[in-house]
Parts: sequence; C-alpha cells; structure tokens
Amino acid sequence: MNIKMKGISRKKSKGFLEISTGAVLLVVGLLSIVGLGIASEMRESGAASATLTKTISTVDKTRKKYNRAPSFNGLNNAQAIVGKLIPLDWVVGTAILNDSDGVITFSAEDCLGTDDCFGFAQTRFSETGCSDYVNNMFDTSWEIEVDGAKVKAAGAGTIAVATLNAACTGASNTVKTYHRRS
Repeated sequence: MNIKMKGISRKKSKGFLEISTGAVLLVVGLLSIVGLGIASEMRESGAASATLTKTISTVDKTRKKYNRAPSFNGLNNAQAIVGKLIPLDWVVGTAILNDSDGVITFSAEDCLGTDDCFGFAQTRFSETGCSDYVNNMFDTSWEIEVDGAKVKAAGAGTIAVATLNAACTGASNTVKTYHRRS
C-alpha cells in the first residue's frame, strides 16, 4: 500500500523493525559483557587494596601488642581474634577471611631465634594481586613466601623479580609474610 503525501512515498516496512531491534539488543548485550568485566576487575582491585590496608594495620597492631613480650609464642588465629589484632569484618566464626574471602593464618615463627617472628599467611591472591601485595608488603616484612617459594630472603633489601614472577603465576596464590617486632 503506497500513500503519497506531498511527494513522500510511505511503504509498509518489512522486517526493518525486527532487524533494528536485534541490532540494539546485540549492542546492549556486548556493552553489558564489557561492563561486567570492568566491574569485576574494579571489585578485585578494591578488595586487594582493602586487604593490603587492613594487613598493614594488623601487622602494626600485632607488633605493638607483642612489643614487650619475650616472643610471639602462642600467637595463632584464636589469639589474634581475642586480642582484636584483626579487623572485625574479617572474623567469620573462628575463621579469619580477608576481603577476597581468602583464609588468613597467624603463627609464631623462628626468624633469628625461637618464635621471634610472626607469620601472616593469606590465600586467594590473583596473579596480579599477588605481585602487587608482595611489592607493597616488602618494606614491612622480614621475609616473604609465595606458595612456599621464598621471594624475599630474610632481611633482604631487594627482591628477585624473576622469582616473584615465577611464583605469582597461579589464579589463586598463597602469600606468607614474616614480621619481626620492628
């Protein structure tokens, strides 16, 4: 059916609406996928940043609490919870979980003597998060291990980047930092 109005011809559209609607839905779908990826990356980055900030605070609190103690003997998760060494939002019953839901474990460790250090192990670091965390914790830590591989030797002032890169390759890494009183 043709309708003529002042030189303009209007014809019945055949399928144009369905094609344009499909194209719009495709674009919206693609933008949603990209948006979810960016949101996931931002959430991971935010969780890693929060974990780092809370870890540094926890290390400082633990050092102050044990400053005059002869050793870190007896330090474990139960003592960390009772002593309020960790943020309350990390306490889940008797477990301690970081902002990425990684398990945290406190322990007394031997660095230069018996129980003269404490260990602070955390799980669930992504490859990038692992490397960033190790580099940010470097100055405050006596020694650092990633999945059992030593990436910072006891008291060292430098880090072996190749060793760090090789250690932080998993999708979920465990990082253990060792800390002395000062």
